[in-house]
Amino acid sequence: MKVIERFVPCGIISCLSLEWWQSGLLSLPSFWGRKFLPPFATLREFPKIIANGSYRTRVDYQSDDEVGELAHAINKMVETLEKKSQMPESMTGEKDT
Repeated sequence: MKVIERFVPCGIISCLSLEWWQSGLLSLPSFWGRKFLPPFATLREFPKIIANGSYRTRVDYQSDDEVGELAHAINKMVETLEKKSQMPESMTGEKDT
């Protein structure tokens, strides 16, 4: 009986430690979701705005990660579209349909 009594506190500590780890692991998706989902929601809506001809709109996201690179590339693309839309037809060689 004395051997079991010596291991009971260790078992309780192990259970509590495991609960803390589980709580931490369960909170990670919430943290990452708050960090990454808003930029993706913005990027998802942005093509609709551009399709309606609003070339002055830009993605407002500054970061050094991949999402920031994507936002920068989209902004450059929209800038090019805006410039081309302002060119006269004779310069672009294209006709509006």
